[in-house]
Amino acid sequence: MSEETGGPGPPQNKPSNPLMDCSDENRYDLNNKYKECDIGPYVVFLQHKIKNIGRLFPVRVGFYLQKVNEFKNDILDIKPIGINRVKVIFKTYHIANSLINHEVVIENDLIAYIPKFFNHRKGVVRMVDTYFSEAYLVETIVSTIAVTEVKRLTRKVVDSNTNKTEFIKRQMIVATFAGNRIPDSIKINMVNFHVEPYIHPVIQCLKCLRYGHIQAQCKGKTRCNVINAQKNIQRM
Repeated sequence: MSEETGGPGPPQNKPSNPLMDCSDENRYDLNNKYKECDIGPYVVFLQHKIKNIGRLFPVRVGFYLQKVNEFKNDILDIKPIGINRVKVIFKTYHIANSLINHEVVIENDLIAYIPKFFNHRKGVVRMVDTYFSEAYLVETIVSTIAVTEVKRLTRKVVDSNTNKTEFIKRQMIVATFAGNRIPDSIKINMVNFHVEPYIHPVIQCLKCLRYGHIQAQCKGKTRCNVINAQKNIQRM
């Protein structure tokens, strides 16, 4: 029995995937900023420093930001994306970047940050010899867009007799690029490789049954899968 996966493989000393890690440390990476080559519009998230302090209204954020001329002339819109979070949409990348650590943000006890899924993209590269390590590939890949991380996909194999699980390296890697687009191709050791868009697997929480996060990160209430299924049948 086998299963293809990009999931946990053999233990390795490597950084976690910044696009999948939902920890506060990763989410509030104040060093993550847009570059000139990134395609707009440019989104910055704003939220209260203190959790559970109450709703953050876009109109209140607009009241703060309109006092700064560069923001007033560059902001396209401010939209809510949660109880305690809004997104500010800018026309230009450098003005969007300037909101990070701006005094108007600090004075009002807010945090401004750019989530990495806005300016990082993943691409799949096939037929990459398993001889080469992830660390080697990060240093070796030649690309028009900088590569920040490489993860080799693995195949999960379960022995039906012993029930032991083994992860086998595949000739396929996922490269993370520092930009909001992927290149058509990259070079490894003078060989051209085509880059395909990476499609994230669907993630469902087994606690609240919602999508986009896992049980360990869930802050919602526990929901019963059986009762939910029965309710859906009754609605039909």
